[in-house]
Amino acid sequence: MAAASERWRADLQQLASELPRPHKELFFRQPRAEWEARVADLDAALDGLEDHEIVVEFMRLVASVGDGHTAIRLGQGPVAHKVFPVEFHPFTDGLHVVRAPRELAWALGARVTAVGGVPIDEVWSCVAEIIDLRWNGGGNSLVIQPLLRLLGRQRELREKGVLFVAIGEDTFSSAMMNAVELRRGFGALLVGTPTGGKPRSYGEIKFLRLAQSGLEVSYSTRFFELAPDDSPSVLPDLAAPAALAHWREGRDPVLEAIAAWRAQRAAEGDADSGRR
Repeated sequence: MAAASERWRADLQQLASELPRPHKELFFRQPRAEWEARVADLDAALDGLEDHEIVVEFMRLVASVGDGHTAIRLGQGPVAHKVFPVEFHPFTDGLHVVRAPRELAWALGARVTAVGGVPIDEVWSCVAEIIDLRWNGGGNSLVIQPLLRLLGRQRELREKGVLFVAIGEDTFSSAMMNAVELRRGFGALLVGTPTGGKPRSYGEIKFLRLAQSGLEVSYSTRFFELAPDDSPSVLPDLAAPAALAHWREGRDPVLEAIAAWRAQRAAEGDADSGRR
């Protein structure tokens, strides 16, 4: 245990000393003294923690930066094989299991009520969580340029109600930038739920690998301003939240919202023609 603690301690010191240097502004949310105090608290606790608990505390430390692009990336290192093997999705009626391996098929559709004994509502309060961008987590913001050039040649697409962009809590980083660009440049209506990232935030990530555990930390190198205020998300023009029933019945709330919006517009047009 002592040897393991020392390896984690070396990683912690590497993280604490190296991450502030390349990040665009690591202390934009919390002062350096608070970061250093968090590091010291974790250092003091290492000897009494198991590997998986240490990883969670590393994640908590990095998340305290307040930048969605700066994070511990699970997929390598000592807990790569211990990631929970199910996928969740937040519906209007709660957080449900939507994907699981065969041996856990009984869990499909189950509603999550607590995590580690903590009520799910309390957990959510702590989570620093038609062009379809709902499951686009970002990448290179220039990938969309050929599509934008094509759209630019279609003037009819600039009319309101012709072009729609589906967004959601997994629309993040470059995908969020693309959604804003489509709204501004082409009059696209955004449909779905609020994005998972802030329109004024840090991005363009690089990586730092911790030498002892192999954990990989992403960090931001640029600041992007896509809105004049500090809104927590890019909001949809048409709200289309998903309930568990949508998923079970193979229905798409975004398509339903668009169809309803178009039907309402058509009805309003018919009413205007009747009055004339």
